[in-house]
Amino acid sequence: MGKPKDETDAKKMLQKLSGKSHEVITAVGFLFDGQFDIITEITEVHFKALSEIEIDQYISQHNPLDKAGAYGIQDWIGEIGIIKINGSYTNVVGLPLAQVFQKIKSIIQN
Repeated sequence: MGKPKDETDAKKMLQKLSGKSHEVITAVGFLFDGQFDIITEITEVHFKALSEIEIDQYISQHNPLDKAGAYGIQDWIGEIGIIKINGSYTNVVGLPLAQVFQKIKSIIQN
């Protein structure tokens, strides 16, 4: 899912995610000393069934238009709506920091 084009699109996205799980996949490329390498991280996110009131409140009080999937796990909707994740929390926020750190560390040590 990309970013919603408007509030109606955001509502449709959140309704689609409601009560289901989805995967957040991030790929990060590293170019160092003429060598290119890539890491990928997959995190499974599980939403509870969201009420229409919860979706409408999130859309009116937060900014879902600048977020892929119309939500930020670090926002209110993440606090009340996400019941479980399998994988990296920071991946869902936007960048799998621990994995990036480990890759940079391995590049420096070699």
